[in-house]
Formats: sequence, structure tokens, C-alpha cells
Amino acid sequence: MKKYTLPMLMGLAACSSVDDSIETVTVTSETVAVGSVPIDVRYDAGTDSVIYSIGGGDVATMSRRATADHGSFAAFEDAVNGYYAFRSVSASGDSAITVGATEGTTNILSANYERINDTALPVSGDTTYTGNYLGLITASGSTDPGSVVTGNMSLTADFGTSMVSGSITGRLVADIASLASNAESTTDIALNATALDDQGGYSGDASGGVFTTDTGANVYTTASGRYTGFISGATADETVGGIVITYDRSSGSGGPSQLVETGGFIATE
Repeated sequence: MKKYTLPMLMGLAACSSVDDSIETVTVTSETVAVGSVPIDVRYDAGTDSVIYSIGGGDVATMSRRATADHGSFAAFEDAVNGYYAFRSVSASGDSAITVGATEGTTNILSANYERINDTALPVSGDTTYTGNYLGLITASGSTDPGSVVTGNMSLTADFGTSMVSGSITGRLVADIASLASNAESTTDIALNATALDDQGGYSGDASGGVFTTDTGANVYTTASGRYTGFISGATADETVGGIVITYDRSSGSGGPSQLVETGGFIATE
């Protein structure tokens, strides 16, 4: 599997071949990490755990915590060290996303998404993908998440014009440890229209997402946001990607001056 690890947003580079008879471009598997440090993520089926590695050495292992699952995202945790991971794999097994954070000896805040198998990318027509989104909220400069945000993901791809756009709606905020709803709320995210490249990758601006904490005492508005992803699945029937949004405090004085949302999604036709 060819791997790309970039700090925020990433371009794709892969070999392609065109089959005119079915009007598709075959693009190869890819992995991208969006976050604070370049890490590798793997799932160990034998121990039912998620493992983070840096430079070939394991730095964090999180065991299954089924009671903390959110939609299609399975939860993993090392409660002693305060490590968290949420992983979703498509039904086909062609796409995967892991969102997680560790705070301590090694600080990690990351969304790692994978196009696991090759994709036959259409060169015409359009489709809409829907699925689940999950993000972690941290203070700027910290990898200690206090909240988890879930929502509904929708992305429309027009293969004829090579453009994508979408939204994340129905966003709910909960305490990451207790899973209880806390005194925080947030609004929808717009995934602004952006180009789809010839390898099935996209990278665009995300906007919206006003974040309110402490029962409205502190309000944060989006300062910047980016989303990136791949069209995936054997017949381009899936999409997977990551999002990073920075919020500035626009009113109030009791919280950090900035918040960061790091998240990921899988959606299918």
C-alpha cells in the first residue's frame, strides 16, 4: 500500500490506467494521516485493539470499548493513559477511517483514512454519498480531547465536471469519557465545492460550525477549515476522508482562545 503522511492537506500521486470500454480510471490504494504528527494506525483483530506507531515503533494501544461506539464508529480506549480511538470500516472493507488522540509521553491528534483497495473511478455522471462523521474537540495546542462530535455526512461528486461538495449535519456533542451530553453545541459544517482530481482525491474549504460551550457562555466561530478525501470502493461507491477546523472564541472569557476539531468520515452511495 502506498502511503502519504502530510500535516494537514495532501495531494495524491498514483499510477492510473484508462479503460474506455467502461469509462473509468483505475486508481491505486492510498493512506493519508491528517493531524499533529505523522503516525501509522493498524487494527489488531487478535486483540481487538487499535495501535498507533511512529517510525515503526508502537506508542499507544487502545482496547475495544463497545459502550462508547458512535454510529458506524467503533470505540477503543486506554483509560489509564487517556488514549482514545474511533474506527469505522466500510461494509465492503474498501475504506477505513480512524480518529484518535493521546496525551502524555507521545502527543497524537489524528484522522487516518484509507482507500484500502483500487477504485474504478467514473469519468462521467454524478452520485451522492451519505454516512457517519466523528470528530474530537481539543483546545488549540493540546491533544487532550474533552468532547466528541458526531453527525451525518453527505457528499455529492460530479464526475463529469470533476467537482465535489457536501455537508455535515445533525451534529451532537458529548463528553468523551462519559458519553453524556455536555453543555456544548455546534452547528452544521459546509464542505465547500472543490475539484476532484484524476486520482479520485479532493481537498477543499470547510465552513460553518459555530461551537458553543459552558451553556452559551463562550461562543467560537470557524476561523479556518479544510476537508480532504478519496473516492473509494471498487466501483467508486464510497468516499472517505478527514477534516480539521479551527475555531476562534468570538465571545466569552472562560475558555481557551481557540478550539480545534479533528474528524473523519466514511460515506456510501
